[in-house]
Amino acid sequence: MSAKDGLNGVFDQGAVFMPSHFKLPDGVWRLHWVALLIVAGLAGCRGGGACQPCQTYQAPPAYQPAPAYQPAGWAAPPPYTVPTGQVRYQSQDGAEERGRLFDPVNQQFYVDASLDGELSKPQVIKEVVIEGNRRVPTAEFLRQLKSRPGRYFDPDLLQQDVQSIWRMSTVRRVQGPFINRAEDGITITFQVQEHPFISELKFVGNRVLSDSYLKKETGLEEGKPLNDFEVRMAREKIEELYRTRGHTYTSVELHKTEDPTQVVFVVYEDQRRRIRSVSFEGNTIVTAARLRVIVKSKAQTLGLFGGLLDREQVDRDVDLLNAYYMSLGYFSAKIGREVVADADRATVDIKFVINEGPRYRIRNVRFEGVSQYPVTDLMDQLKLKPSEQEQPFFNGDAMNEDVMTLRDAYGSVGHIFADVQAQPHFLAEPGLIDIVYKIDEGKPYRVGRVNIHIDGDGITRRSVVLNRVTQKPGDLIDIRKIRQSERLLRASELFDDPQNPGNLPRIVIRPPDEASGGVR
Repeated sequence: MSAKDGLNGVFDQGAVFMPSHFKLPDGVWRLHWVALLIVAGLAGCRGGGACQPCQTYQAPPAYQPAPAYQPAGWAAPPPYTVPTGQVRYQSQDGAEERGRLFDPVNQQFYVDASLDGELSKPQVIKEVVIEGNRRVPTAEFLRQLKSRPGRYFDPDLLQQDVQSIWRMSTVRRVQGPFINRAEDGITITFQVQEHPFISELKFVGNRVLSDSYLKKETGLEEGKPLNDFEVRMAREKIEELYRTRGHTYTSVELHKTEDPTQVVFVVYEDQRRRIRSVSFEGNTIVTAARLRVIVKSKAQTLGLFGGLLDREQVDRDVDLLNAYYMSLGYFSAKIGREVVADADRATVDIKFVINEGPRYRIRNVRFEGVSQYPVTDLMDQLKLKPSEQEQPFFNGDAMNEDVMTLRDAYGSVGHIFADVQAQPHFLAEPGLIDIVYKIDEGKPYRVGRVNIHIDGDGITRRSVVLNRVTQKPGDLIDIRKIRQSERLLRASELFDDPQNPGNLPRIVIRPPDEASGGVR
């Protein structure tokens, strides 16, 4: 035995407490083998295991990996299965069953009868099949799905897959899903019906608006999916385009052709009509000049500019006048309109006929839900209220101002989210109403964190903003001081943006954090 082999035997016996697989490289033997032999000799070891270290040494036990940690009572979740109530079974050759639509309300699947009771066990998806698609590639459908080959069947994901296919603009109808047996798993099949594509798009009878403009505004193009709803919306859009240009009685029809993929709009253009005059009849409380400011239908200027007739805008003007008269206390006012065309039907005269009716007065003011303030203190802050001398006429603007006053009163003592609603109550006695203020006071809040967000290059320091905010963390929030801080920030002119003059500094109060009790 060579010195090298003998010393390796020493190491193999563990005399120097080295692992049994440890071997010194050849280069080391050339320099240190003599010293190592001396150490082995002093220990009295000859490589046979008779020395004391060899007899007392015990090799460490083999490595055992620690078991995976599992909390007490933990168990792996069972795989997804389909509840019995969600399954509708069919026979393999039941073609009539496959014609029924998937019902997203009842969440039913169509399952082959051979799988009766098998879906209560984990099932691997072997294949997902798309049937009925002609223009859209199958890969485009499969990209929308979460149920894929190799994954376990999950009924919740399958429901989402059906909805994903329904949301595709090219899909008109979805049938299924159908679940059939496959080798070592199941096959899921979707039957789809695609929207036909527009083969030709034509506009007939349009002289004022060009074909290219109508295509751009309607969003329809040749080669896009033919959606019946979008076509109907396009027809209404064309009529609206003509009305806004004064062709108020223009009508559009869809022409049916032998080819269902052709879309033909037939436009019956009306001549452009302008408003010659706007008048009012029956108004006594306000002047005609004031009412002309309220309505949006305006007479043409100098007989040449503006004044385009829009019949839908005339109807909206009737609603505007009704709202205005109600704000003045005329709750039973009746308003109609007359549109009279001249001989050549190029200009029209619009007359609004008004029956004002009685004007209502305020008999009493009541409060509900009040606990923070005495009712007398709230009553003193109102402008619209009866007195011993008179019962004032109802005025919607004054009532809204009182609502803001009440909100400020609560906001000044921390009730920043107090809700105040004013409701007129009609009485049996004609011409009289009561105003009831329903108040949800909420809780008082203090200022929490003050977050500062500055758009731009970040030159302005945070302290510059904080110096102009009068509310500090911990203060009882006061809405009046918040508005004062906004005015100070705007008056500083530090945040003026010439390119966007309407973008002014503002303070936003976010909902409170219930844990801290403060607002941000």
